[in-house]
Amino acid sequence: MQRSQMADELYHLLDYRQLVLEIILDGKKITRIVCELRMSLFVKAVMMSDQRPQCLMPFPSSFFNPVTKEKQFGLLKETIAVIPPLQDITEDKQLPRMAWELLHWVFTNPLTIEAITENIPATLEALKLQMNLTDISPRFITSAEPFLLFKVTPSVPKTSFDAEKVTHGSFFAYHGSPLENFHSIIHRGLKNELNIRKAYGHGTYLSSTLKVSKGYSTGSEAWGHSALMTPHVDVGLELLRKEHLQCVAIVEVVNHPNLKKHKVGGDGTHYYVVEKDEWLQLSHLIVYVISHFM
Repeated sequence: MQRSQMADELYHLLDYRQLVLEIILDGKKITRIVCELRMSLFVKAVMMSDQRPQCLMPFPSSFFNPVTKEKQFGLLKETIAVIPPLQDITEDKQLPRMAWELLHWVFTNPLTIEAITENIPATLEALKLQMNLTDISPRFITSAEPFLLFKVTPSVPKTSFDAEKVTHGSFFAYHGSPLENFHSIIHRGLKNELNIRKAYGHGTYLSSTLKVSKGYSTGSEAWGHSALMTPHVDVGLELLRKEHLQCVAIVEVVNHPNLKKHKVGGDGTHYYVVEKDEWLQLSHLIVYVISHFM
C-alpha cells in the first residue's frame, strides 16, 4: 500500500471515529436515546434482510461493491458483530474503520428524530387535541408496557403531500407493522411495497384506534446491545427476562376522496387503506418495551 493511500485511510478512520465520539460522548446534534433507536431498527432490518430485502432501505453505501454491483451482507453482519454497546464506546475504544463508518452512517443518515422525554403526559394530551386521537391519552398508553415517544421529521419535505393536504385536508391515524419495517419507514416514509395485507385491497393500512394498530405491530428483539432492551436475570426466581421492541406509527393522512374507509366492529374503529404513498406522512413513533419471561 502506498504512503498516500495509507495516509488517506488513516485520515478517514480518524475522521469517522472523531465524529462518532462527538455524537456518542458529547451528544452533538443527536441524543444517545435516538442513536439507540436508529441502531436498533437498522440492525433488525439487517437481521431480516434475507427474507425481506426491501426492509433494508436505505442501505449503507460503504457496503456496496461498485465492481460486482452487489450488497456485501456478510461484511455488514461481521461489522455489526464487533460493535459494542454504545455506553462502552469511550475515547480509547478501538474499532475497525468500517465499524466507525457504519456507526456514523446510522446516526447521521438524513432524518430528524426528537425523543420526547420530559412532561410526557402533557405532551400526549396536546397531541390528543391536535390530532383528534381520543385513545392517545397517558392512561391508555402507559397501562400496558413502558414506552418511548419520538417525533420524526423527514429531511426533505414532501411537497406532493403538502399540496394534497392543502386541497383535501388531513387527519391522523395509527399504523402497526413488524419491527423490521421501521428502519425503512422512518427514512422513506410508509410504502405500499412493505404492505402484506390485502383484506380491503392494495395499499397501506392504518386504523383510527391505537389498540387495533398495535395488534399488527409485531414485537421482537432488535440489536442485542441496545440500551432500549437489555436482558435481566432474576436469580431468586431463576427467570430470564428478555425485552422486545414494538413500534406503532402516528401518521398524518390526506383526506382524499379516493381514500378507502372501512368501519369495523361496534366501537367506531375505522380501517383506512391508502393507495398512494404521497398521501401519508410519518409524524410520531411510539416504541413499546415488552418483557418476556423465558
